[in-house]
Amino acid sequence: MKEDHMLSGQLKLGYTVRISSDYQFVIHYSIHQITKDIYTLKPHITSFEYQYETLTDYLTGDAGYGSEKNYDLLEQKGVEAYVKYNTFDKEQQTYKSKKKKKFKDDFYRVNLHYNLDKDCYICLMGQEIAKV
Repeated sequence: MKEDHMLSGQLKLGYTVRISSDYQFVIHYSIHQITKDIYTLKPHITSFEYQYETLTDYLTGDAGYGSEKNYDLLEQKGVEAYVKYNTFDKEQQTYKSKKKKKFKDDFYRVNLHYNLDKDCYICLMGQEIAKV
């Protein structure tokens, strides 16, 4: 499966390894020819359940495993999932950038109070902004 058809020096993965650990000990692994995490969770859990005849109470995974099918599977199996959904990080960045933009917008001249007597603007904290 290793190929370099563009001669860029980057090889495609032919397989991926999934590892289950408990207290930093590897207790189970599975090898898949599918490179996307989202499709390897079910076969990995199935092989874990077959080998140990039980499942763990909790599962932690990154956003690559976050899909409705995977959440449904874990819920059916009674496993409490600590898995981010796949757009979580993108949404957090959007929220942070909007919050930062709002903070910057608060300091536009239009949003500040102008004191005619002192000929100065008053900031949101009630302090005078001196003319430069």
